[in-house]
Amino acid sequence: MTDLTPNKVVNFHLKNSRKASWSSTYARSFIPSIIWLTIFATLVQSAMDATAKFAMLTASASALIFYSGIIVTGASFAFGFTKSGLGFLKTNFKWLMAIRSVFGCLGSVFFILGFKSLPLADAFIIASLTPVAAAILGYVLFRERVSVLTWPAMIIGTLGVAIMFLDVMPEMRIGFVYLILGVLSASTSLVIARHIGKFESKPMALIFWPSLLMTFGAGGYIWLYDLSFATQTFEFIYLYACLLLFGRWLTIYLINFISVHLMAAIFNLQFVWFVIIGYVVFSDVPSFTVWIGAIVLIGATTAVALCEYRDSKTTL
Repeated sequence: MTDLTPNKVVNFHLKNSRKASWSSTYARSFIPSIIWLTIFATLVQSAMDATAKFAMLTASASALIFYSGIIVTGASFAFGFTKSGLGFLKTNFKWLMAIRSVFGCLGSVFFILGFKSLPLADAFIIASLTPVAAAILGYVLFRERVSVLTWPAMIIGTLGVAIMFLDVMPEMRIGFVYLILGVLSASTSLVIARHIGKFESKPMALIFWPSLLMTFGAGGYIWLYDLSFATQTFEFIYLYACLLLFGRWLTIYLINFISVHLMAAIFNLQFVWFVIIGYVVFSDVPSFTVWIGAIVLIGATTAVALCEYRDSKTTL
């Protein structure tokens, strides 16, 4: 900048400040769009879970995992190869990608097993702990920042979960154990995916490897225990696989813009969709206690979103 005259220097700085101001304004206006896109993702996720539950009326959980894994693995490879050739599989974070794939695979398996044995609204009780698990794991593993006001809101949300949990304690089932393991696995997978996404853009690789592992795992399980690969219908398996692929891509896209715990907190709005889908499709009606706990939880979710949104505005 030594060859610039004083006037040119002033103009240069004015131009930069205007550019920074425009970027800041754009980022602020972009955040609500991401929030709305996340809410749309809750619809996709709820439809995916309901489809999985419906598919398992005519197919075993292992067959659903195996066939959907083949479809998602093939589709993610095709999309990635079309864009970047085999280079889309390369990563500078091989160990993290491997660990993420294992936890991503386990999360999908545990959630499928949990949703198979529980009504959707009851399954939500455990699944709604994901924001707390994601916030803790994000801070412990990668020092992800969590605003001060977000912690109390998530604690209140956890109390809402506890209220709902009181209603199902007398009939505690293995499905809740599956979902607890699913929450821990999925949260770890998402936090690692967000960390990788900060340094490289590999969305299809983040989908391909867990799906490949899931396919081989389910196929090996079916073969080892001499189970059947047969299923009465493929329509719901195919629909589930399409929703799974789209849902995973959308989730990976979203965590590039917002924290995992904020996204997971907004995902707790799935309770509304679970109640509607569960009532219309499966005739599941949540109890009054579950409704009270859900109201507390969704209120806390809204508070988390507002705290994070306000914090993002002040840091821009």
